[in-house]
Amino acid sequence: MAKTAKTAPTTRAPSAAQLAQAVETLEAARTAEERDKKRKRWTSEGLIGKGWQRLAHPPRGGLRDLYRHVLTPWYWAVPAAAAIAAQEGITTANDLGSLTSLGVVAAGSTATAAAAPAWLRTKHGRTRHPHAAAWAEREPAHTRTAAAVAAAGAIGAHALGLGVGWDADTLALAGTAGFGAVAAASARYWQFHRHHTRVLNPRAKAKRGIRTEAAPEAADPAELERRLIERWPKYVAASNAVLPGSELSGITRTDYGATAMLHLKPGAQEKATVLGAMGRIATALKLSASALAVEDVQPENGEEPDASVLRLRVVSQATSSRPVCLDDGRPRFFIERGEVFVRLGTYIDGQGEAVWKLYDKDSMWGGFFSGKTGSGKTTLIEALVMGAFEHGQTVVLYAKPRKGPSPRIAAHAHWVVEADAASRSALIDGVIRLMEIRGLINELNETSEFHPSPEFPGVMVVVDEFHEAAAQIEAAGPGRLNRIAREGRSLGAVLVGASQGFGLEGFVQDDAIRQNMTATNAISMKLSATQAGIFKREMGLAVNPGDLPDPQAAARNKGLAFSLGGREVPFRGAWAPEEESDALMAAARRSAAVLDADSAGALDQGSRGAYTRRDRRKAGRRAEIEKTLARMRTQTGMGSAEAARAHAREGGRPVPPALPERVVVDLAAHRREAEAAARTPAETGVLEVLQARGPVGTQVLREELAGREGCGKEAVDKALRTLAEAGAIAKAGESRKDPWRLL
Repeated sequence: MAKTAKTAPTTRAPSAAQLAQAVETLEAARTAEERDKKRKRWTSEGLIGKGWQRLAHPPRGGLRDLYRHVLTPWYWAVPAAAAIAAQEGITTANDLGSLTSLGVVAAGSTATAAAAPAWLRTKHGRTRHPHAAAWAEREPAHTRTAAAVAAAGAIGAHALGLGVGWDADTLALAGTAGFGAVAAASARYWQFHRHHTRVLNPRAKAKRGIRTEAAPEAADPAELERRLIERWPKYVAASNAVLPGSELSGITRTDYGATAMLHLKPGAQEKATVLGAMGRIATALKLSASALAVEDVQPENGEEPDASVLRLRVVSQATSSRPVCLDDGRPRFFIERGEVFVRLGTYIDGQGEAVWKLYDKDSMWGGFFSGKTGSGKTTLIEALVMGAFEHGQTVVLYAKPRKGPSPRIAAHAHWVVEADAASRSALIDGVIRLMEIRGLINELNETSEFHPSPEFPGVMVVVDEFHEAAAQIEAAGPGRLNRIAREGRSLGAVLVGASQGFGLEGFVQDDAIRQNMTATNAISMKLSATQAGIFKREMGLAVNPGDLPDPQAAARNKGLAFSLGGREVPFRGAWAPEEESDALMAAARRSAAVLDADSAGALDQGSRGAYTRRDRRKAGRRAEIEKTLARMRTQTGMGSAEAARAHAREGGRPVPPALPERVVVDLAAHRREAEAAARTPAETGVLEVLQARGPVGTQVLREELAGREGCGKEAVDKALRTLAEAGAIAKAGESRKDPWRLL
């Protein structure tokens, strides 16, 4: 068979038109490359851009970053001085100085001074200059004054140049005057931050035991981006997949993971469809369901919202597990548009903070915390109380739970109430009387609003284990919690509850209490499936707290929560070690308000004197605990001696005899001790009052013992009968109205 000869491939020569097109393409590419190089000189990739980034954006953790709040006035003063210098340089070089130019400078400076504070109140201003914007919100009058000083400086500099001209002496004089004006105008700002802002660098955090080292590094965002690009079309958007026909656009890497715009199939899919399928979407992307979040997209100005377009965020586990420092160098509260908020924590994607609205422009707000045992409710409540203390216009009353009270709130609250029915009932009666007096004050002032101040503070009643306390309080007198929840907001007295769910059984079957307490502030941590469903239904949210990871499974799962008034993304509560939390709470308490005289009198009157006796009651409680511990330790020691004899007997060693506790016993004293040990708290209290005050009547005894554990009205009456029958007390005369006396 003959072999076929191989033919060399033929090369066709390009035409003149093809050559011209190729040359044109190469020239265009070279031009684009040169243009890109020039552009990069001013971007973060170029030398000039890197220099500008270094100057305008200090590295995180550096001195300029840590003390940015101190340098903020100079960040505004230096550009203003540069603008004034340019203004005068142009005027002098072109010989434009005249009364007309002075009028132009005055008009321009005045307009700028009026526009700058208004711009700081915009979203863009708050983002670019957070410290200046926060100050403009807190002290608008001072901000306008500082802007007016800058405008006066520009006008004065131009007038000085017109009058005497510019030389070295004039420049030195103007520079000194400007420096002094900036320092004087900024003094109030610096004084505030000196007392309310703490600077803590990362090295100091590590030395003080903050668990920054426990936070793993964020995962490579490129991996999350790859999963969205490769797996979404195949496993999510395919015809037989979870969201057929859906598309992703604008997939971008972020410091927390990745984000994209999710385009749903119009008429066939909605946001609820995505939320309901979140678990299947997570398996398709090989992620955890808690790592995914979808939010509505805010339309641009003048545009209609498009429900078929959502924002999808993918948060790496390393980012969501990163702890949030309680002491981040800023106050726990901030003021925005005349409303006071307390910062509770940071959203797991790092985009903003979850907050608690404490005051609006005419009232005070309470709220509710809920979560399974061990989820971190107490830590969030402590952050709220700390922010309320720092604001300096709130008094905190704390109704302790039977188990697991917050030691920091118990140590620093203005009034700590024990977990017995009588004490809790006295607290609520006192708050209602306080509301009545404040209602009269409002009537006298012809207003129905509440505006807090250090002289007239709001009253926050923190009730831990609300379901248990509410049942006790309602049993003693129904309707009182309902009244506080409905009417207290406009009188500056609110309830802050904490429990393990949002069901009506935790609100004594009173939906009005639940609705009013959760109207603005409701925080939900990990809940059981039933309670999570109630939260979704009653709060009208699409999120499901039951999807949060179990706090008992891993330490990193604690502190995660959803906020009613925030984004539909979990946030992590702020945290600090025990010793640091103690120090922060103590420092915040020093800024707290003191209850005004009218409110204090009403609170004491309504609680039947329990508020005035709070310190004495606290000391008595400590004495009771110490006495109980001493009795237990004595009994434990006697048991140890018996155990030692039994151990010797089992080992075949000589057994020492059991000696009596005292060889010589005073039988009368022993009998008195036995009787005292057998007495009830009410009997002991009656004897103490009679020893301290002498003969007093039954009503006086009831009032003196009100609020003490085990000393309710019935208990005191029973104690009087028992002691009278035992011959310890008796009436001073034959009449039933005669006082009681000791025998």
